[in-house]
Order: sequence, then structure tokens, then C-alpha cells
Amino acid sequence: MLRRFWSFVHLLGRAATYALGLLVLAGLLLGPVSFGMAAVGDALKIGKANNNAENKITGIVADLAGPVLRLTNQGVGPALDLKVEAGNPPLKVNSAEPVVNLNADLLDGQEAAAFQAAPGCSNGTVFVAGVCIETAKRNQANWQTAQNTCFSFNQGARLPTVGELQGLRGDGRFDFTGTEWSSALVEDGATNADLIIRVNGTTADQSFLVQSSSENFRCAQTPG
Repeated sequence: MLRRFWSFVHLLGRAATYALGLLVLAGLLLGPVSFGMAAVGDALKIGKANNNAENKITGIVADLAGPVLRLTNQGVGPALDLKVEAGNPPLKVNSAEPVVNLNADLLDGQEAAAFQAAPGCSNGTVFVAGVCIETAKRNQANWQTAQNTCFSFNQGARLPTVGELQGLRGDGRFDFTGTEWSSALVEDGATNADLIIRVNGTTADQSFLVQSSSENFRCAQTPG
């Protein structure tokens, strides 16, 4: 009886050993596969793709005196890479407080030159590309009257060049929505008429018009 009992115990031990071995083997085979698959509710997998199949927000909530999340890249690349579809902002915040050491390439779509100080610009003008240009257009007048108006407006004032007017397109600081006189006069040899280039503020078009016609205009001058 005792011998039969010990034989049963020995058989049971061997079966347990086999079962444990199968479990270990299954862990070795299936472990790496399950590690690479992150489902909703799983921990974030470092160095692996984390697919959010259910399109739910992943949030981190804490009550700390310092940052909740810190990313440190000891290589040569950035610590954070944000990618979005075209037309969508890559970042959203809920505070208007300034960010220390933030370095931006553009501010409201403008280069730094658009915001640099311009001593000498009179009221109602803005410094753009080296000159002070009126922000509001003036009422229509023929070209010669427009020129004389700018001359009498301030010493050294004049009509803007074609290039200066073209630089105002899309700049929300200027009331530039129609066509305006430029300072460019072109002589038409066929008719002996002096034509003036006028620039459109909403399209890339520019056209010629006899100087006796009436058109909106604005004045420009070098700061000083």
C-alpha cells in the first residue's frame, strides 16, 4: 500500500513538472507578442507602437508642484514630435501666460521685421520693409492729385512703389482690399499717354490706368 502511494506521488510530481514546463514555454513564445500589443486600459509600451483603436483620450492627472511629464532626449533630435493633419494646430493650451524660453519662427503669421520698432513713423502709419506706410487708404483722386497730397502730408512722403503695395497683401493691419495708385509711371509710346501701375490688394493682379482717372491711394515715407 505504501509503495503504491509513493508511486502515485512520483507520477503526480512528474505531471506537475511537465505542466510547469509548458507554462514557461508558452510564456516565452507568447510573451513578446502580447508585450507589443497595447489595448485600451493597458500601460503605455515604451519603444513600441501604442494603437488607440477606440479613439479615446489618454490622460495623466496628478497633483504636483512641478511638471507632470518630462521628456528628455539625450541624442541630437527633439524631445517631442507632434504631427497633425493639414489645417489643424499641433498644440492647444488653456492659458494665456507666457512660456519661458519659447522660441517661435512666426508670430500671427508675421516675421520679426513686421514688429520691429520704427522711430519716426507718424500716427496712422506702420513700419513695413524699411518705410512707414499709411494703414488706411485715402479717398479716390487722380494720380497727380494723389502725389501732391502725399507731398503735402509730410516731408518726404510719396506714393508707395509697386513692390511696397504688393507687400501689404494679406496683412491685416492695412485696409487694402481694392486697387490703388502706385508711384510707377510708364509712358505708352503708342498713344503718348502716361500710364500708372495700380496694384490690387486682394489678388495678384496689377494693371495700367491713365493718370487722369481716379483711384484710391495711400502715402509712404522713410522714417526719420
